[in-house]
Parts: sequence; C-alpha cells; structure tokens
Amino acid sequence: MMQAGRSGAVCGRFGMGLLIAIGCVPTALADVTISARATSNMSCNNGICEPIAPRAVLNVGDLENYIAEFGNMTVQTTGNGVEAENIVVDATFASPGSTTLNLDAAGAIRVNAPVTIGSGGQLAELEMVSDAGGELGILSFGPQGDISFGSASDIFGINGGIFTLVDSLPALASAVAANPAAFYALANSYDAKGDGTYRSAPVGITFTGYFEALGNRISHLKIANSNYEYVGLFADVDGGGGFGVVRNLKMEDVSVRGAANEMVGSIAGYVSGGATLSQSSATGRVTAGDSSQAGGLAGGLAGTIVSSWARVKVGGGGEYAAIGGLVGNSGGSVRDTYAAGTVSAGGTVAFIGGLAGESGGSISASFATGAVNGVGGSYAGGLVGAGLGSVADCYATGTVSDSGGDDSALGGLIGFATVGAADSYATGAVGGVGSDNIGGLVGYDESSDGFVDTYWDVSTSGVSQGAGNIDNDPGITGLTSKQLRAGLPDGFKKTLWKEKASINRGWPYLRDNPPPK
Repeated sequence: MMQAGRSGAVCGRFGMGLLIAIGCVPTALADVTISARATSNMSCNNGICEPIAPRAVLNVGDLENYIAEFGNMTVQTTGNGVEAENIVVDATFASPGSTTLNLDAAGAIRVNAPVTIGSGGQLAELEMVSDAGGELGILSFGPQGDISFGSASDIFGINGGIFTLVDSLPALASAVAANPAAFYALANSYDAKGDGTYRSAPVGITFTGYFEALGNRISHLKIANSNYEYVGLFADVDGGGGFGVVRNLKMEDVSVRGAANEMVGSIAGYVSGGATLSQSSATGRVTAGDSSQAGGLAGGLAGTIVSSWARVKVGGGGEYAAIGGLVGNSGGSVRDTYAAGTVSAGGTVAFIGGLAGESGGSISASFATGAVNGVGGSYAGGLVGAGLGSVADCYATGTVSDSGGDDSALGGLIGFATVGAADSYATGAVGGVGSDNIGGLVGYDESSDGFVDTYWDVSTSGVSQGAGNIDNDPGITGLTSKQLRAGLPDGFKKTLWKEKASINRGWPYLRDNPPPK
C-alpha cells in the first residue's frame, strides 16, 4: 500500500537525551506523524510502515487495521533511501492483546494523544526505539498524551531495555523495595485516593533506578508526615549508584505535609547524587514544618530538574526554612522549568522564592508567576529567595511582599544575591512593611560579579530602584511596561527570547519554554 502527499510540521515539546529541553519541532525537521489525516508518503507492507519522503503521515485507522492484520507491526522513520527524524502520535489509537507494536525513530518519539496497549485479557507488547538522546532515548508527552497498558503483565521496552510495569503505588513501593536500581514504568494513571493518608513517602527506600511514567497521572496522593527526613512520592531519588531518573510523571491534586527539619516535595523529598526529574509536573499543595526545605516538585536538589513545572501552593516552613514553588533548596541544575503556585513562609529568617527558596546551583531558561509572601525578616524573590548561584535567561511576574521586618530583603527576581544574574527581568509589584531592602529586581545585592543585562518594570513593580541596597546598581535597568514590550532589551538573544502581544501580556518570553495557555 502506498499513497503520496505531504504532511505539515508538528509543534510540541521535545528534548535532548535524559535532560530534555522544551521546544518546538520546526518545519525543517521531518517526522512520521500518526494522525487522523489521510496516509501520505508512507509505504506499509508485511508488517512494516516506512516513509517514502522525509515528512509522512500514517492514518490512525490504517495503523489499527495493520496491527489487526499483521499482529507484529513496526512503524519506522527509515525508508528505502529516506530518513525521517521523529515519530509523533497526534491521534488516539489502541493496540490489542496478542500483538506487538514497534515504534522505531531515528530521533525522538512524541505522544500527544492517549495510546492503549493490550486489553487485559491477552498479553501485548510495545517496543520503542529512539536513536537520539543516549541509552534511553528521547520520549516525551503532550498534555493529553499518555500510554496505558491493559495489564501490568504486558511487555514494555525502550531501546532494548525491558521495564517492569506497575499499576499502583503499593505495587511500585513493593517493587522498588525489592530492587531499587531497576527500571519501572507506570502501566496506567492511578488515583491514590483509595490508599488513604500515607504517614511517610510511599516509596520510602532510596531509589536509584529509572521510573518512566509514560505521561500517566498519579492523583490525590495524600501524605501527612510524622517525622521522616524526606517526604514525597519518593523519599530520595539518588543518581550516585545508578540512573536515579523520574521522567514523564504528572502528579495531580497532591497534598503533602511534612514536619520540622525535613525535605518535602510532591515527587521527591530529595533529588540527590546527580539524579534527574525530567518532563514532570505537579498540582496541589505542599506544606512544611520549621527549618525545612519544601518545593512544588522537590524539597532538596543535588541533581537536575529539567523541562518540568509545578502549580503547587507551597507554604509553612517556619524559621530558617527554604520554600520555593518548584524546589526548596537547590545545589543542582534547574532549567527549562516554571512554577505558578503561591509561595509563603511561616516564620522569620526564611528564604522564599517563586521558583526556588534558596539556590546555590544554576537556574536557566525558567520563570515563575506565583505570589511570594513572607511574614517578617524574609529573603523573598519572585524567582529565588536567596541567590547563591547563577541565574540566566529567567523572569518572574509574581508579587513579592513581607508583612514586617527591617531585616528582610525583597526583590522582583531575587531577594538576596551573592551571585549576580544575566539576561533576566522582573515585573511583579514588590513591597514590605518596615523593610529598607526593596528592589524591583533584587532586594539586597552582595554579588561580586554583579548583574548583566537585567531589567525591572518600573510601571508594575511600584519600586524606583533595581537593587534595594545600591542606588543605580550597574547592570540593572528600569524600563516602563511599554519599553519592555516594545522589543527585546539589550542582551536578550533572539535565539532564546521572543515577544508577541498575545503571549505573556506582551513581555518577553522564552521561545522553548513559553508560558502555558
């Protein structure tokens, strides 16, 4: 069977290796797209569908018919003298039991619609090959995309590696307890409401393996902690003794509450030893006790969070706490992320930020939009409370406030900075009772390297100076909203930044990490 034609380009979130960036697949790239459109530029014979031109479409109904006919079906990007790049799934389809489906891409595999493998009665197999991105390839999911299996006994593999399928949190916890370094995949979305309230992390043992959630959701997880060090779905994800990777996980409507002196997050209490959270998200609420580190995704970070986001209300913490919309205390790498939840501290001398409470690592190509509220003597920033590491190509739009305390430092982007920032801006209103250190960009600048090409919106911030403790701080420039929306300011690279009146209220946004619609 052979039909000729052309397909359009596909826009989605793709990435690079285990550390996956967010972006758009431009028209220059060639994809095999599984969609509701008519099959074009594809040749399907004897259980193999391959392109006859770099950009091709496989109709989803045709694919289901081929699977039923051949039983063992392969869709690949390599044809006779033709090489496409990615496989993109844009339409819902099912592969029934007693069948094997192979998706073989020279580049990435992107799933934008629900895919069902198996029916629960007979075993089914899904094998995915992505030649880009290293050992486990590049696999990503759109907001509506996921892969679910009819049974945890079905077979799933990536690049020849076989994953153990789990279909519940108790099953995941039991499997990890038996082998914390193995590869696991979430067989379907799971509602944890029936589990009741956990008193510690469901996966309490340090996890050093690989958890591929396949775009599936874990909803209504509730943890009311009773004095464990690390609190979250995973207590500790550690990369020191293996992979230590959690990918493509969507947490929804979580409620996680920790006690004093803990690391608290929805996905992990601690991401340690170079471990990675990738392409994952969370909504809900995270609450911490005194002297704790709490974040929408992770409490503490000594690894990487990439291409992930949180819309989590994060609060509590008390004195000497680090509270952030994405991560509480980061000594690792945060990039291509955003946080949109309200962040608040429950005591004085706290570090609170829209994205990170305290960061001694690096933050890049990220933004925060949630309000940040302190209660007196806080170091509070729209992006970072205490900036002890690098910040580049970031922005914050949330309000920053403190209810009282002359020792507080409040900034639209960073509260207190010992390291400067570059190519970044803030627009949020900043104000506090009794504080002398209020800046449109940074509350208190103690950096030696300084700020470079950074800006604050004088129209929306209500603040006349960029740094609270330094008049006319070099490298920090105030612009009106009209000026900031009139074109990219000096230093902002067009390869990274873009402006459009209908996006981000006209302010600059990151090309590969646009704000959600």
